Amino acid sequence: MVQAIDREDLPRIYNHELFASEPFVVLNEGETKGRLRYFKDEAVYRENLGNIEWYDIIVMDRVPENIPRVSGLINAQHTTP
Repeated sequence: MVQAIDREDLPRIYNHELFASEPFVVLNEGETKGRLRYFKDEAVYRENLGNIEWYDIIVMDRVPENIPRVSGLINAQHTTP
């Protein structure tokens, strides 16, 4: 395991250290058209799960991993890919 190796012997940089200095990180660059859907938290998102369509673009602080197929995702807060 890498954790067992001393950082002096094997220096490393973690994902959160790489992305923390960036104001905006694009996971997959592209264009889409659709209905923009903002959910203030996961509870509101879950309440509306039944009316999310393939053409929606979901915006949340952190979009859940198990979402239906949609046209786009926007995480408003930093997160790792």
